[in-house]
Amino acid sequence: MSFIKSVKHLFIEEVPQEPEQEQYTETSTTITPPDHEAAETTVNYAEETSNEPQVDMAGIVDAKIFDSLMEALASNNREEFDYMDFKDALLAIEELPVDEKNKYLTIFKTNSKRSGLTFQGLVESTQYYKGVLKIEKEKFEEALQGQTSTHEESKQQALEEIKSLIHAKTEEIKRLTEEIALAQQESIEIKQYLTEAQGKIEITKKNFEETYASIVRQIDQDINKMTQYLQSPSDTTDEQTNQVDDTNDA
Repeated sequence: MSFIKSVKHLFIEEVPQEPEQEQYTETSTTITPPDHEAAETTVNYAEETSNEPQVDMAGIVDAKIFDSLMEALASNNREEFDYMDFKDALLAIEELPVDEKNKYLTIFKTNSKRSGLTFQGLVESTQYYKGVLKIEKEKFEEALQGQTSTHEESKQQALEEIKSLIHAKTEEIKRLTEEIALAQQESIEIKQYLTEAQGKIEITKKNFEETYASIVRQIDQDINKMTQYLQSPSDTTDEQTNQVDDTNDA
């Protein structure tokens, strides 16, 4: 069994998985990434996170990142018996029917005599490995920052282009709105002009018709008056005789 696999087994606790669903659990002393074969090379942190959706959610224990961090611990393992060796020894007696406290005591006492292990030295070695993890964290943050900067620059440029497009379209809409308002006003004025012109024409027509009728009535009245006042009785008899002769000739 490889070092990473054995140490990984000490750090994590496998839990049953429901069909088609991966379930991760986390306690105060153990972490549970999904079970898989250990990665053979260091994970490219930026590549692993570049396609992650930007959503507000709690993080989970990522198996590839976990293995990469374990590789970093393994590659920096010291020669003397320390924390990592202590964890490895715990694995060796995992199946023994002994409670956890006695397992810890057994390994500590055995290596205290064999390697001069002390409680202080064991605890201090944990700080050493936490320092190794801190360096990996700084590498990750640097890679993430570079990836984030590139991504943000691209998105910022796209955002500026969209802003410019929105501004241009807004100005175009404003211009078209003003043109439409002017056209509507012109349309109103033309309709008003046509209404007034039609009204004037209609009034002129009625005035003409009334004036014409008034003159004709005046002429007819004058004819009646001329007939009444100017025509003599003999003119009337002669006119009637002429009318009879005309009838006979016919």
